[in-house]
Amino acid sequence: MFTNHRLLKIAGRCFVAAGLLLVCLTVAQAQGSRVDSAASYLARGWEWQARGELERAIEIDKKYVAAYNNRGYARTRMGANEDAISDFSRAIKLDPRHIPAYSNRGNLRFARGDFDGAIADHTHAIELTPRLAESFNNRANARYAKGDFERALADYDQALALNPRHAQIYANRGMAWLRLGQEDKAAADFAQCLALKPEIKPALDQRISQARSRLASGQ
Repeated sequence: MFTNHRLLKIAGRCFVAAGLLLVCLTVAQAQGSRVDSAASYLARGWEWQARGELERAIEIDKKYVAAYNNRGYARTRMGANEDAISDFSRAIKLDPRHIPAYSNRGNLRFARGDFDGAIADHTHAIELTPRLAESFNNRANARYAKGDFERALADYDQALALNPRHAQIYANRGMAWLRLGQEDKAAADFAQCLALKPEIKPALDQRISQARSRLASGQ
């Protein structure tokens, strides 16, 4: 599913990295400077260096929620998914209201095919902050992947009500309409998507073609 990248302000300074994985930056003296350094390393693609900075921050403070969350993100980028899940879960255990960790764990669970787990995590994020379009979009993507197209549509509708200029959510909702046989509604969403972001037309055309092939084969 398509996602976007934008700044969020949740429990400190947070930003969305690729695939909506959230990296939370809290300003906390020595540990905060390490988190800042780690974010700089991650932006350059230096996951090992970022992980090292975050591990040193955790050594200083074993309850540093943001460091666990961010190390989980670095580990995700490194392909260490089990360790990443453990870090996100540790962050949530320390702070059950830490939205970035729910979002990160939910996105990783989605990528691993654990759609029920992803839905649960994104539902927690929605309960904590019901004004975040990306959380509804992420939960919708998991519901779509399960074949629950009606409930996915409801989430996409809510996401677009919160952010009506999110091109990629129009594309996602259009795919759900397509799977439900609503060609006119799908076409309208695809057109709106391209009106907002015409440069993604090749990728969107490929997604539509693949979806039609799956439908034709009965999948």
